[in-house]
Formats: sequence, C-alpha cells, structure tokens
Amino acid sequence: GLIAIVSKVSGFIQHSRSNVLLRNSLDDQTARFSAPQPTRTETQLSALNKNSTESHIIVEKDLLAVDFFGIILGSQLIGLLDVLNDSNFWAQGGFNQPIPAVPTTLGTFVQRTSIVMISWILGNLLTEGFSRVALPNDRSAFAEQLLKGSLAFVVMRYATAGAIFFTTGANIDALEIVRECYFTVILVGTLRYIYGVYIN
Repeated sequence: GLIAIVSKVSGFIQHSRSNVLLRNSLDDQTARFSAPQPTRTETQLSALNKNSTESHIIVEKDLLAVDFFGIILGSQLIGLLDVLNDSNFWAQGGFNQPIPAVPTTLGTFVQRTSIVMISWILGNLLTEGFSRVALPNDRSAFAEQLLKGSLAFVVMRYATAGAIFFTTGANIDALEIVRECYFTVILVGTLRYIYGVYIN
C-alpha cells in the first residue's frame, strides 16, 4: 500500500511539472508572435540613418596623418622664411655655415606645430572635417567642407592665442597667426586633395 501511494504521488508531481513547462512554452510563443515586428521600411530607414551617422562621425585616421604632415611642412616653411629674413643669417655665411646638432629654432618649431595642430583638430572636429564627407569625391562638397574647417581653424587658433595670453601673459602676434593659418590651409588642403584623388 505504501509503495502504491508513493508511486501515485510521484506521478502526480511529474504530471504537474509537465503542465507547468507546457504552459511556459505556450506563453513564450504567444509573446513572440504578439510582439510588433519592424516593417521593411523601418529596417531600411534604420540602416540608412546608421550609415549616415557613421559617415559623419567616423574619424579618418589617414586624414589626420595627411593634415599632420601638411602642418609640419607649413611650420617648416614659416621657420625657413624667418631665417632667410634674418640679417644675421647672411652675415654669418648663409647656407655655408655649419648646421648644429640641435637647431636654435627647434623650440619655436615644436611650439608652433603643437598649437596649430591642436587648433586644426578642434576646428575640424566641430565641422566634421575628419569624416568621409571631407574627401574630394565631390569637388564642390570638398571645397565647402575645407572652407568650413578652415574658418573654424582660424577661430580656434585665435581662441588658443587668447587662452595663452590670459594664462601666461604672452603677447598675441596677429601677423604670425595669419601666416600660420595661410600656410596651413593651403598645404593641408592641397595634400588632402592629392590624397583623396590619387592615393585613396
């Protein structure tokens, strides 16, 4: 009699467990079918918006390298012009004088390059200047993007000069800033165009 009772209780428990599992499975299937499914149009719009956002946000590392090279060239040209316009350079032999291991203009070059690079990066980040739209696939769009980035760069360059003035008291050399902006925009814009048309 005891064995029969235990057998009946065990069967009842197994039957109850099977009913619970079956009910949970039915509830999951009902919830899956009742949940609203995205339409094809919604899926396409979502993918389009994602691609559009990425094309504006993704930073092109190659453009950073191209810009850095252009800024270095610009800083070197400005430094060369300063040396050529210095009367002491010609009085000491001009290009025939020995080249020191550490150039006397190295500190000025590093400072100029750093400030210009920071200003250029900030200005172009604000105008999506490092995204795919900055490549010259469309010349008119490329020119428009370069113009926006250049104007933002000029503003940021004067802003950094103002910040340096208020923190260190260094005078703002407006002519020096104009030369930096002039050489940077021309060289970087030219290198970007060459990279986009002939290399990328």
